[in-house]
Amino acid sequence: MNQSDAVRTLLPKFRIVAAAGLMLGAGCSPKLHPVGGEFIRLGMPEPDLSRYRSPQDRPGQDPDLAVAMAISGGGARSYNYAFGILQALEADALLREIDYYSAVSGGCFAPAAYFAAQALHRQQGGAGFRLSGPEAAWIREALAHNYEWPVARAWLSPRFWFSRLNAGDALERDLHRTLLRGQPLTLGHCYRPPDSPAPAPYPVLLANATLYQPVGLFPFTPDLLDTFQVSGYTHQLRRIRQDTPIDPYSLPLSVAIRASGTFPVAIPNAVLRSVRDPEYPYLQLFDGGAADNLGHRTAIRVLAQDPAPRKVLLVVDADGISLPSTYSRRPWTLPPKVYWDLALTGINAQRTARRRDIEWQCEALGITPVFLSFDAWLEGHPATMEESVRLRPLRRELIRQLSEPGAALSMRERVLLCRAINAVPTRYRISPADQELLILAAHALVQLKAHELRAAMGQ
Repeated sequence: MNQSDAVRTLLPKFRIVAAAGLMLGAGCSPKLHPVGGEFIRLGMPEPDLSRYRSPQDRPGQDPDLAVAMAISGGGARSYNYAFGILQALEADALLREIDYYSAVSGGCFAPAAYFAAQALHRQQGGAGFRLSGPEAAWIREALAHNYEWPVARAWLSPRFWFSRLNAGDALERDLHRTLLRGQPLTLGHCYRPPDSPAPAPYPVLLANATLYQPVGLFPFTPDLLDTFQVSGYTHQLRRIRQDTPIDPYSLPLSVAIRASGTFPVAIPNAVLRSVRDPEYPYLQLFDGGAADNLGHRTAIRVLAQDPAPRKVLLVVDADGISLPSTYSRRPWTLPPKVYWDLALTGINAQRTARRRDIEWQCEALGITPVFLSFDAWLEGHPATMEESVRLRPLRRELIRQLSEPGAALSMRERVLLCRAINAVPTRYRISPADQELLILAAHALVQLKAHELRAAMGQ
């Protein structure tokens, strides 16, 4: 028997063995997951605003105007840029009108630090809080903090090797201590039941994570925690667990922010315990960017539910403004780079038509979008730059220019600015120069868009 005959003889046997193995595996598999099947059939739950007092009930709010801000993921690049946007909006007396923050991953840090600074200001008996006041220096310090360090230490600590704690839990503790400055902020500071005698003191913060199974967007809201019957979580390296669902308004904000910002592999996923199904008691959550790296989907959904006649969506996108070339210099790519790129495939795929999709959805729902994103500097112009430039001298020159009152940039300088801020790494640490550049760029963009912003908000 030659080699080809042997192959033809053995191939059917291999097929039989493989089929038998598949049938045996299927026969030994556990029953279908009833909770996952339910949500696949009915669709993932969405936040229900009828369960809460309106954020327009806060003092000084315009009840006829609903404003949501969507803040993208992107690590320190995102949260420092978003902080600059918040500062500039406050200077134009527009910040107080924001009712909803829908943020992803690092984008959650900026509004959370803003709320924590207000809480500390009130605790100390201060009045007239402003982002340009003494607390601004503390917020900048918190946003310049190296949040990668506690994660790295946890990976190397035997304490985390032999327990159910992980490096993401170390990040959560650091977020509570540093970003929130130890303030006991919970979901109850952003949400109140409809029969509550007083509204929530802060705007609604929707920290968007991604649910692992079935894969879907998971905004941290009390009604979703109630739907999933969450009964436990980890806070400050302590496992909180009970036999009945927790009070969903008591969940610490740091837990929600950590879940939204757990980049797969680098930071272990967050885990919530649930009593909905005793055989499957865990909800695994990871970075919200896997489902929506901008947070605009949740923002649009809550605006669609808001009864206000005028609605505005502010889009703060610190994601990349350009992608690598479609064409490659080589016919191959090293496997490590392929693995890294695959982790970002979902995010990259969202970029191509995101703005057009947002405009279409907003038009259908009567929402006015205003884009305060990196690419807003280049609206109507191609992001091309033929010459090569050295980044450090360019950054110094841009900081000098943007620091001047009423600075006006030429189109070439705008392109250079976009390249410079897009070059800031999307990590959980940042250099002082990069932080300064991002904040100044955000201030300048709000000034550039001042007329559009006021028109959208009816001012």
